[in-house]
Amino acid sequence: MGLRQRLNADRVAYKAPLAGASERMQQDKNREYVSVSDFAGYDPTGGTDSTAAIIAALAASKHVVVPDGHTPLISSTIVIPSLTTLEFRGAHSVVSGSHPGSYFIKKATMVDNGIEMRDYSRISGGGLIYQAGATGDGIAVQGNSCRMNNVAVIGVDKATPSGVGIRVGKDAAGANANSWQFTNCNVAGMSGHGFYVHDKPGLPPDANAGNAIGCFSMNNGGDGFNVDNANLCTFHGCLGELNTGNGIVFGTNVADAAHSYCYGNIILGGDYEMNTAGQVLLNRGARNCGVHSGNVGLSVVDNGYRTQRLDLVQGKRRSFTPALTGTTAVSKAITAYSIVGNTATLTVAGHGYANAKSVWIRYFNGGGKENLNGVFVISNVTVDTFDITIGDDVTFVQPSGAGAVAGPMAVLCGTYSTAQGSYRIEQDRIFFEAAIVTTDISNITGTVQLILPFPAANLGALMPGHTEIESYSGVTHTGKLGCIIWQDGNAQQKFYQSIGSGLAPGLLTNAGLAAATSFYISGWYFSQ
Repeated sequence: MGLRQRLNADRVAYKAPLAGASERMQQDKNREYVSVSDFAGYDPTGGTDSTAAIIAALAASKHVVVPDGHTPLISSTIVIPSLTTLEFRGAHSVVSGSHPGSYFIKKATMVDNGIEMRDYSRISGGGLIYQAGATGDGIAVQGNSCRMNNVAVIGVDKATPSGVGIRVGKDAAGANANSWQFTNCNVAGMSGHGFYVHDKPGLPPDANAGNAIGCFSMNNGGDGFNVDNANLCTFHGCLGELNTGNGIVFGTNVADAAHSYCYGNIILGGDYEMNTAGQVLLNRGARNCGVHSGNVGLSVVDNGYRTQRLDLVQGKRRSFTPALTGTTAVSKAITAYSIVGNTATLTVAGHGYANAKSVWIRYFNGGGKENLNGVFVISNVTVDTFDITIGDDVTFVQPSGAGAVAGPMAVLCGTYSTAQGSYRIEQDRIFFEAAIVTTDISNITGTVQLILPFPAANLGALMPGHTEIESYSGVTHTGKLGCIIWQDGNAQQKFYQSIGSGLAPGLLTNAGLAAATSFYISGWYFSQ
């Protein structure tokens, strides 16, 4: 019978079997990380509950390892403390829906989050696999500067109730989740969204400045990626396919106080096809968000406020509608609106307008942040209402809004046989041109103004530039034509262009125009 002696790790020497290795105590080696398999009650097969052992391991070390091939079962939320790394060893989940080499199994009776992350915590590899019957979200990021790489969350299938795969932020105040980063993570088979970035609705969010890089979200019951109450997040080369919702969504359909902080989020490249609802949706609650993609087949539904396809703006010629009006023309109050498709019906009590007249709308910001500032030809006139068709020359939020408004005004312009304009953006400048031919100027009174409204999303802060009247006709005396570029419907840039030689004093007035008048004007402005 041999002798057996138990020695503490601080009395046992360790030397790695490597050239140049030095000797140190086993205790120092053990402190580098701990394995969940070192703790009582741990079952690597998932046959019995390992929750207590995993929690004990995370309390004992800032670096906890789940060995390759281990699939422990959890029955309550696993919280990764601040500054702690949870490392799953073995193969990664390289295709959305495939199982990694090691992972946690979320027990069928669980209704809470599977894993919660605190400040500066990390998850590497592995992930969370749902048993049938398990609900609640998969991984909840509830701390600043959290990182995940090659992590998978996989539900049973999108028709089986579960939850959101990876959630950043929470519905109540109390947790900051800024500066998050996910690399090559994937979610599949969840009944909710794959990735959901949304923090405490109704309050300034703290799920901001995050990055998702090369992440997959497939076969989920919601959207592949959904960003609501969160700002300044970027999605690089991600893939959202075969989801019941859209591939990726910014903002909600309701732009109210509880959903008013989705701005500055950007999509860079990626693939978002083969989803039931569509590819990319910039929704009503999104502001100052953008898409930059080389995918010519990318479908973007843009209902956002100051949102745009960034890749299509530079150098592309877009249209707007110019108009002539006068400084003393009567302004009439718009008190209500409704939008169905690309048709807006405006209420202006006793307006006296007629079909085919042109109207200049300004100061318009609807209850849901609709922006209908621009020049339009009116139709479907009734005593107190008329319709306008929303086109390229207006930035509007949601083509289904309605409500009462206070402040917006309508001003009749001349009647035209031609009213066409276009512009393009080249780096920091906007180049524009406009052609206009009137058939009736009876609605123009006072000093003549040429209205050149650009979508505010594409203009930025107005700065001086240059304009030139290339040609004109029907001007019966010389003077200066007043030109206005509108931004947001309430900030304006005025400039005056001389017409003809032998300049007469003052500005051009309606008395200086014939009924048939034409102008062709071009120029440029700084956009920054």
